[in-house]
Amino acid sequence: MPDDKSVQVWNYEDGTRVFSWNVPNTRQDVKRAKFVAQKNWIVVKRYKDSPRLSCLQVYGIQALNLRHIKTLDAPDKKMIYNFAIHHVLPYLVASFEGEDRNISLWDWDRGWEEVAFEGHSDDVHDVKFHPTESLICASVSYDCTIKIWDMEQRCASRTLKDPKMETPVRLDFCSDHNKESLLVTGHTYGEVRVWDYRRGECKAKLLGQFSYSVDSCFFHPNLPYIFAISYWGEGIGLWSESSYQQVLLEKNPGIRYPFIAVPCRHSNLIMVGGRGGFAVVEVVTSGKEKKKVEQKQRSRLLSLEKQVNEQNLMQKEEVHAKSEWKWQMERRGTTNTEQEYSKVLQKLKSEHQRMEKNWKLMIEELEQRLGMEVGSGEVREYSYKELQDATDNFDITCAFGDHGDQNGSNTIYRGKLCSEVTAITVKQLGDTDDGPKLHPSEFRTKVVDRLKVLRHPHLLTLLGVCCEEKCLVYEHMENGSIKDCITCGEGQGRRCLPWYARFRIMAEVARAVCVLHSSSPATGHRGQIIHGAIKPANIFLDESFAAKLGEVDKALLVADHSQGARRGAGETSMRLVLGSNSQYIAPEYFQCGVLNEKTDIYALGITLLEMLTGKFWNTLGIVEDAIEDEAAFKNALDPNAGCWDIALAQEIANLGLSCASFSKHCRPNKVSDGIMPVLEQHCPEGGVYRLS
Repeated sequence: MPDDKSVQVWNYEDGTRVFSWNVPNTRQDVKRAKFVAQKNWIVVKRYKDSPRLSCLQVYGIQALNLRHIKTLDAPDKKMIYNFAIHHVLPYLVASFEGEDRNISLWDWDRGWEEVAFEGHSDDVHDVKFHPTESLICASVSYDCTIKIWDMEQRCASRTLKDPKMETPVRLDFCSDHNKESLLVTGHTYGEVRVWDYRRGECKAKLLGQFSYSVDSCFFHPNLPYIFAISYWGEGIGLWSESSYQQVLLEKNPGIRYPFIAVPCRHSNLIMVGGRGGFAVVEVVTSGKEKKKVEQKQRSRLLSLEKQVNEQNLMQKEEVHAKSEWKWQMERRGTTNTEQEYSKVLQKLKSEHQRMEKNWKLMIEELEQRLGMEVGSGEVREYSYKELQDATDNFDITCAFGDHGDQNGSNTIYRGKLCSEVTAITVKQLGDTDDGPKLHPSEFRTKVVDRLKVLRHPHLLTLLGVCCEEKCLVYEHMENGSIKDCITCGEGQGRRCLPWYARFRIMAEVARAVCVLHSSSPATGHRGQIIHGAIKPANIFLDESFAAKLGEVDKALLVADHSQGARRGAGETSMRLVLGSNSQYIAPEYFQCGVLNEKTDIYALGITLLEMLTGKFWNTLGIVEDAIEDEAAFKNALDPNAGCWDIALAQEIANLGLSCASFSKHCRPNKVSDGIMPVLEQHCPEGGVYRLS
């Protein structure tokens, strides 16, 4: 908002302005704006008649302008100091001046219901939501206290104070799962402190060279550092998270008078706002510091996995509780009238839908964050000599899977770099007679650059590349493919994948396909990707038997595959991706040569049926013949998977048959709508399975 009357969105990577909207009825009084990601809104802080009289205005984002939705006034015409928006729940919280009623929380799902939080006796300068504990927020006040608020109980659960500390004016929570009880506060006279709010103690006072008030402070989500900024020409300070020692004081961060800094969640970049603009600052690490960064990223990955599993568990517990309540009502022989029962049921249904929506948003956000963390490191450039040494000169004994063609191209090799201990998978994408022939520069643009931003916990992660020889280096998958595990191949003495693990893997694969079919942050917002090669041989399992969908590079190589080109060219493209596995090809492809969401859904349906039966040919006919007869269906299931839950297996089988319908109009329209709800409902708890 350089002119105090418009809201502007910038691409910080190339420095270009993406959008600019004039705020309606402005008098150059627009001072701050934040996104509401759940609703495609922005919230703007504005002055009304004077700087001491302000309000928050909520606008819906439209193509060329902003649509006013709601104006939120401070109580008793107070000045608004700061505000925050919850990352998942429908909450907006703001802090005000005054001795009472100095924090308000609004719930937009309940008609902008307002709740006042009372407890501070002076101005509240900052307020923040906890990044992982959904019902916790914190505030700092001129009364020299820091309060932790329980939003469910609507009261302060902890008050932090120290008679020797300066007045706190800024705060931020730590998002590291090992340190999620920590918060950092910035004070007047340059003081910075770290607190453990659960223990109620100050862990450290960070020593530095600031003498004026701290205007911004935070734990970096990816780097093991604490940052603080002081406006009056004092720059940016960095402290170690572990030792609390200052490691850097940068007095020239590229912008005059910096007063706010925001870290990028999935990189080492920091946005620094100052007078007249903002600067993009990159934090470069090396040596021991780089190892600390990698360790923190691994720690965050574990934290995000835990959160996703906990959200799935909470949803199942709610469904179970409602079923138990209904059973208890029937058992007691309740005399409620049909109308009363309908009201209760409708209320429960409404509450369930609201909570389900919130959980879905949280899981989607966590999975996107998790996907970014999986591949947050840079993609390394390898020489062809390094890859030759890693694979014993691409020896045939290092090759695995059924991905190669007759010319030896598109073969996958196991390997290990001489300079590292981590195992890798190397894929050669050599030119073939019927495939696309790309110059190394085109290969980088069309394949490598897309794969760099294509991050998700259930997509195979790109680690490196050799563009000259069109080689891709992926993370090593310890347990091979789904097909290997179901057939008990490539591993003597290893038993087959059990049925409950197969259900979980089905849901994980569907999530990956859902991401490819969307235009989400995980795909770089570059439109749909039609996979075209979904099958058990292309679904890989890591050391914890988590599923990773591979062969996305092939989908990127098949140019214009969804535009319905000549039938011959389309068939060639399909052969390039699928080889001779014609059972995964949707019938309509042979008529029009078009790949789209419906053809991927067909292949996913066949894959689900093969995971149920353990058979990799004519599984569609086998299940169709057996689905109506319980005994026949039980015999059709893979006996190596253990004692199946027949009812659940039948539900999955019906889903697979629907997906693999010969008529594309009878298949689900979207993976996210028609497939994911069924699979996620039966995804078992825990999410990790180890074969003995």
